[in-house]
Amino acid sequence: MPQNSFTAEYDAVVIGAGNGGLTAAATLAGKGMKTLLLEQHNLPGGFATSFVRGRFEFEPSLHEISDFGPAEDKGNVRKLLEDRIGLNVEWIRVPEAYRLIIPNEIGGKLDVVMPFGIDEFISKAEEYVPGSAPSVKKFIELCGEVVDALGYIAESKGNPDKKVLTGKYSNFLKTAPYTLQQVLDALKMPYLAQKIITAYWCYIGMDVKDVSFTIFGAMFHKYLTKGAYIPRYRSHGYTCALDMRIRELGGEIQYNTRVEKILTENGQIRGIETSHGDRIKTGLVVSNASPHLVYNKLIHPKSEVPDMAYKTCNARKVGFSAFVVYLGLDKSPEELGINEYSYFIYSTPDTNDIYKGFCTLNRPIGQATICLNNAIPDCSPQGTSIVSMTTLFTGDC
Repeated sequence: MPQNSFTAEYDAVVIGAGNGGLTAAATLAGKGMKTLLLEQHNLPGGFATSFVRGRFEFEPSLHEISDFGPAEDKGNVRKLLEDRIGLNVEWIRVPEAYRLIIPNEIGGKLDVVMPFGIDEFISKAEEYVPGSAPSVKKFIELCGEVVDALGYIAESKGNPDKKVLTGKYSNFLKTAPYTLQQVLDALKMPYLAQKIITAYWCYIGMDVKDVSFTIFGAMFHKYLTKGAYIPRYRSHGYTCALDMRIRELGGEIQYNTRVEKILTENGQIRGIETSHGDRIKTGLVVSNASPHLVYNKLIHPKSEVPDMAYKTCNARKVGFSAFVVYLGLDKSPEELGINEYSYFIYSTPDTNDIYKGFCTLNRPIGQATICLNNAIPDCSPQGTSIVSMTTLFTGDC
């Protein structure tokens, strides 16, 4: 590959200005690397954006960020954005964990509002389901051990000490092969307490009989201990702030520029080629585009794509997509009786039935709904409210 065919040279090129691309570019630029971020759209953020209809500015995708935490007890996401990248953005804490409504629950309608905080959650669960506190406490302790164990494994860079795992994190190893439902049953948690504690299952997109306890437990514990947060000025606000921070750190960004090829030779990256015909030399490419796009279309020549890359892509199943109804309403939340920020509403108590429903074009029987005003009161004009209702579906349903 002729060296003089390149029009510019960078230490690193990042493809795509979604959350991953923006944070990667900011991290690389912060390390002093000459960094170029390329995005085919004319705005940063990808799904992390906003759109305006009339007098309402809607939040398209984000319900809430987990593992964030308050300024005095930061989670990993806040540490990344504020301490490592230096992002200065206002964040709002979501007031409660969730309100769960199951109209057709066994024994009658289930309608509960659950708080953040371990002690607060256990106390409220006991209030709704007397006698549930011991099993709920044990479940949360197991979730905490999962988080600690995963943190240890990450710190060990995938090479943990087996003695530490078997000694300090033995329950993590014991529960790792089991589903969420199996762990709940092993703890003999009361039925209604199980329903309350598993409300977040749709965020993962697998029903409680199939989802890994490890995956759910880590997510649940991070929400419970760190709370949930959203950006004060929608996702578009913080992604624009990331754009600004990348430039402050010396990085460059080009919008309306699509990467057509990742140029490779002898198993090494040599550069990229853009939709404008520019050929940029680099030895490092970070892609915020999907692996299917990278391996099937971008890497050039195709003979450079490792066989294992194709096998890995083909082994994956396509996950759920979201169908969202955005409502700008001419009544306040108080007038409408919408008192919480986050709602999980399931028409049936059986998560497997709800999951199967997501795989058909029948009327959805599960939804996650948020009212943005109950976290950010002035997000819409006085006397109005913004509500979004989300359900899931598969691409082949």
